[in-house]
Amino acid sequence: MRIRRLINIILICFWVFLFMFVFLTFFKIRLPDFGAWFSSLRRVEEPPARLIPRKDIVDFSCSFRDPSDLRFWSTSGASMEIASGIHHQGDSWVRVNYLPTASPSFHLKFDETGITDWRGVEKLAFRVYNPQGWEVSLKVKIKDTAENSYQRNVDIPPFQIMPVEIPVENVARQLDASRINYLNLFLWEPATETRLFFTDFVFLGPVQAKPLSSEVFFSGLEFPLSVLPGQKVVASFYFTPQGRIEADWELLIRLRRGEAIHTLKQTEIPFPTSRWPAGRLSKVGPLDLTIPDSLSPGNYDLEVILVQESRSEGRLRYIFQPYGNPGLEDQRVATIQVTTPTN
Repeated sequence: MRIRRLINIILICFWVFLFMFVFLTFFKIRLPDFGAWFSSLRRVEEPPARLIPRKDIVDFSCSFRDPSDLRFWSTSGASMEIASGIHHQGDSWVRVNYLPTASPSFHLKFDETGITDWRGVEKLAFRVYNPQGWEVSLKVKIKDTAENSYQRNVDIPPFQIMPVEIPVENVARQLDASRINYLNLFLWEPATETRLFFTDFVFLGPVQAKPLSSEVFFSGLEFPLSVLPGQKVVASFYFTPQGRIEADWELLIRLRRGEAIHTLKQTEIPFPTSRWPAGRLSKVGPLDLTIPDSLSPGNYDLEVILVQESRSEGRLRYIFQPYGNPGLEDQRVATIQVTTPTN
């Protein structure tokens, strides 16, 4: 009996020795990992992760007058470069050459700005010029960190400079405006290389952008109430200053239907507004205007706006002069009907 017990002890010791030999032979290179694993078990608390701060993007602007503005933008399936003299001498744009690929893009680099907070922004505005002889459909896409998205199509008529305004109120209905990290201006499968020019990107806050008091009455216009797409018209506009106007304003004429805005002309006023006599009728015109041939039939608001660009610390604002006319809504002075030609 004693001999059998002794033999069992010897066999147990042998198998233990054999197990230790095999373990040390095949697993010795992993022993440091076991030490790290045991250390992790002793760790009670992880340090908090570093949060990326959200950037308030109110009044951020990009006009490309400074070539360093390009650092905020990037392209995919496209190229970009600074250009000038598109509208008038001395202006500045970025020219984007979209290549005939699936979805060539021109997008804001959020690795420069970080996650952005748009809750204080009233609208994103920019201007785009289409030098092609055909209409270009630009797509503007915005996304938040959860991949929720907002998209708007902007149809740009040929040879037109078109202001684009995107109310953030509309964007916020579809995504989290406090955590936006994607803004893309792209084309969908263009058949050929397509060029677009962009300038004056600005995220306008809700700060009052108009003068506190109106200085001018809108006193009338000469403009056909029914027009055809592509029609050339001659128009004149009348204003009556209430007092002396200190600044020289430009005249902006455009047609609006919902969110779609079609600019007919933005021009300097030949007889400057600073020289308009108080209380006397002042005329601007006749002006040659062309109705965009891309307009679909229907009623459009005619907006006649005295506008001024204001730049402070690199921030661009468009200031609209309000009118003193009772009952006049903003600068919408008439309703114009666009009709189809009849045979």
